[in-house]
Amino acid sequence: SQGGACSGSSSAVCSGIHWTARNSLLYPMLCSTAGVVAGLFGVGGGIVKGPLMLELGVCPEVSAATSATMIMFTAGSAAVVHINFGGVVVDYALALLAVGFVITLLGQLFTIRLVRALGRRSVIIFMMGGLMVLATAAAGYQSVVTVGDALQDPRGLWVWGSVCKHH
Repeated sequence: SQGGACSGSSSAVCSGIHWTARNSLLYPMLCSTAGVVAGLFGVGGGIVKGPLMLELGVCPEVSAATSATMIMFTAGSAAVVHINFGGVVVDYALALLAVGFVITLLGQLFTIRLVRALGRRSVIIFMMGGLMVLATAAAGYQSVVTVGDALQDPRGLWVWGSVCKHH
């Protein structure tokens, strides 16, 4: 990594990105490009920028926290849109919110203990990579199923559907 000031040891001090004249232009361009790519593919910017920040030398903890914050705002804005259009059953949403909060808290505590026990921050990087592999596999599977379903329809893939619900 070019900008790295972090080592794998949990006792190392992260000094962050080393800003030079070149990096001051390059890093914002890379982040802007990552944001555009994330928008084009319909994924949250945190999913794309997490690995980018790691490559730029940002500490794994900071990268993971920043990515999670970006994803939180993306998911929150999508939730508000769905609530406004009446697409959310409030009882289920509140139950899932509570479960998600508890599972996230347990996952955070587990990760903290694992990093301390192993003495390596690289665990966070492997977790982020594993999550990306699982998300890619799930998206690929969903794409195959969707195309398979579309091929079963006699109209095939060449007919455009309506974005409005028919009552």
